[in-house]
Amino acid sequence: MSKLSSGTLAPAYGRDYRTATAAQQDFIEGKDFTLLSPHQGGTYCSVRDFAPLATVTIYFNKRRNFTMFKLANNE
Repeated sequence: MSKLSSGTLAPAYGRDYRTATAAQQDFIEGKDFTLLSPHQGGTYCSVRDFAPLATVTIYFNKRRNFTMFKLANNE
């Protein structure tokens, strides 16, 4: 998979988060998430699959809420 410039994600393996901060922290630390996309839906991914400055949306709290943020430029 090439580096993604954006993505909408949900926690993988049955994980869930109560807060946006917890979801963002685990994503940045490299935990797996599921890509929610009509073309690549169900694909596991992590921060390593995203380009610097990519925009990421993560659903949390049983997919009732979401947080959107931009990754840092680590190059």
